[in-house]
This record gives sequence, C-alpha cells and structure tokens, in this order.
Amino acid sequence: MDPVVRRTVDREDEEQSLAIYNEVWSQSAITFDEVESFKSRMLAHQEGLVVLDGQTVGSSFVGPDGHGWRLSSLQATAETRRMVGPRSACGSRP
Repeated sequence: MDPVVRRTVDREDEEQSLAIYNEVWSQSAITFDEVESFKSRMLAHQEGLVVLDGQTVGSSFVGPDGHGWRLSSLQATAETRRMVGPRSACGSRP
C-alpha cells in the first residue's frame, strides 16, 4: 500500500507532526510555540501526517517561499525508512 498524506485537523495532529519532525531532526528540535510563530508569519501553509497501512509514519509541511509553493518538508520516522526504504517512505516509486 502507498503512503497517504492527510491534512492535520487539530492541535493533537499538529503535535504529532511536530513530534515526528523532532524525532527526525533531533539536533534541531523545535517547540510548538516556535512552530506557531513561524506559521503566523506565512500567508498560507498546509501541514499533514503521512499514513501507511493505518499507522502514522511521517509528517509533511508545505508553504509559499515568496515565489510559489516551494517550501516543503517531508519526514519519515527511522522505523519507516528501515521498513520500506527512503524512496518508498516519501511516496515515490523506484
């Protein structure tokens, strides 16, 4: 089954997304308040959770960088990368 990105719908989803981000980028971990401050300065953004076989395995974020929708981020947990490989974890087919 392919991974699916579903939009975050509430603070619980956003906190789960941040927890995954901080797991992947532990050396640059950020707080929920820092995320909220960053998002408040953006014209638009969309945050999501990556779901594979009914389990949340990653997080995503996309927003404009001033030239269009180019600022994006996709994190897959280390366990997911081990299970399916990095290309599959990001939703691309080999």
